[in-house]
Amino acid sequence: VEKYGFWGVLVMSAWPNAAFDLVGICCGQLNVSFWTFFIATLIGKAVIKVSGQAVFFVFWFRNPHMVIQMAVKVVDYLPDFVPITAEQVEGKLNDALDQVSHGKAKEGEDESLLKKGGEILVLSVIGYFVYSCICEFAQQRQKTFDDARIEHFEKTGKKDAPPSKAKTE
Repeated sequence: VEKYGFWGVLVMSAWPNAAFDLVGICCGQLNVSFWTFFIATLIGKAVIKVSGQAVFFVFWFRNPHMVIQMAVKVVDYLPDFVPITAEQVEGKLNDALDQVSHGKAKEGEDESLLKKGGEILVLSVIGYFVYSCICEFAQQRQKTFDDARIEHFEKTGKKDAPPSKAKTE
């Protein structure tokens, strides 16, 4: 990012990776201007990455058997010490294609424990987010009451609660 600036951010944002947050952190640390970062990210993610993924998935779902055969040919060229065969790859890709096409697991197959755990984790994170929002709103509301009480005490010298706005209006 430091050496290539705009072009580095553009390439890193266009490449589908999970570490793009690090690019943003580096840009902040290196004082890359907001507009350089924003425009490079916009072009990289909204134009290049999305278009590339759309072309890939349209090609994949229009020609799935051709893509599977290409993958099988690639596996055929792997050295013998690689512990996977072309038949295994073809079987797994065909199973995955059936699962994606029909949107469900194979007949008689239960949902995996990992999938259920992931769903529980996501729901827990969402629940914690909602809880923290409610707590934050409550703290802000309490601060408003506390500030009004402090102001009332400073004006009158009395520790009693100030009259509420609803009663005075």
